[in-house]
Amino acid sequence: MLDEPTTDPAKAEQIATLRSTVIEDELASFSTDLDARWRGALFSLHPDNPDASRHFCTSARELISSFLEAVAPDVEVLAADPDCVRTPQGSISRRARVHHCLSRRGGYDAALEAFIEADLDNVLGLFVDFNSGAHGEAGKFDLARLTAIKVRVEGAIQFVSRIATVP
Repeated sequence: MLDEPTTDPAKAEQIATLRSTVIEDELASFSTDLDARWRGALFSLHPDNPDASRHFCTSARELISSFLEAVAPDVEVLAADPDCVRTPQGSISRRARVHHCLSRRGGYDAALEAFIEADLDNVLGLFVDFNSGAHGEAGKFDLARLTAIKVRVEGAIQFVSRIATVP
């Protein structure tokens, strides 16, 4: 698993695909720590890792949460909207953080609201998958399902990155 050479070209290609990513710029330019966490999550996606599901889902969940907290810090969100949506525990919700990023960009167009809400629901829906994959038996998700979740995580990071960047 530690980058040992494989004589199986199909397995080597699968490993390369699992470890490749389209969000290098979004994370590396924002935070070397978040980029390292993502690399660690990708490293866990190995055909021989029987617990890849738990490792990857836990890392991806924490990565998105940390990314949202970094692009929309508590102090900023509360300064802009002291009555923002909170979790049952009283923390600022992920939805409130994303809405803060959208507001900060300006030009929040009501016509786009339905699309943005649907996209946001999709991003937040990832957390159901993360929790499902992180809890329960080892190997809960196969590599095909984890690859699909990986693509969704990359899309979520790209979405949040785009809305968090003030033009």
